[in-house]
Amino acid sequence: MGDCARKHYAKGMCSKHYLRAWSRKDGTAEDRPQKTAMERYAGLVDRSGGPDACHPWIGAEGNEYGIFWDGTFTKRGHCHNMKAHVWGYRNRVGSLADGEVVRHLCHNKRCQNERHWAKGTPLDNARDSVAAGIHLGPGKMTAERVVEARLRYATGQISQRALAAEYGISEGHLRNIVNCRVWKHVGPVRKVA
Repeated sequence: MGDCARKHYAKGMCSKHYLRAWSRKDGTAEDRPQKTAMERYAGLVDRSGGPDACHPWIGAEGNEYGIFWDGTFTKRGHCHNMKAHVWGYRNRVGSLADGEVVRHLCHNKRCQNERHWAKGTPLDNARDSVAAGIHLGPGKMTAERVVEARLRYATGQISQRALAAEYGISEGHLRNIVNCRVWKHVGPVRKVA
């Protein structure tokens, strides 16, 4: 590169530009204009379904949510990644106060359509998922079902695996229920003899 102030070695390029040209398919070593965070974000959202459809995130994912690098670094020099819909909300809709979350009203964790978002509390978010029938964890177990599960397991005629499958919860959660690690205030706390 003629305008590079570094010492030139191979093919009239410094080591940085030579390696760049070597690694690119087209063999060019010129500096390319850097995209802004908004341009990078927009390039990772599929808006082909129209304005009312879900706009899925096509970038990196973690825990079913889109992950986006906001262009900054942590104190230790690592990329500062965040949930894509949170970054999108803050930069396309408005700010979020401490303790507020972005709720997906469409219940699609990868959706980046601003029309499908609303801000609220974590409790609002949990209520949304329970109302939609999505929440499959402890919310499926009522006090009555906890008592029933403990009594049935105490008879020794059904396994934890079978009970967990029947109630639609994980074996670990059922184990915590029958061993009174959760729902301590409900029902029998010891096995029936």
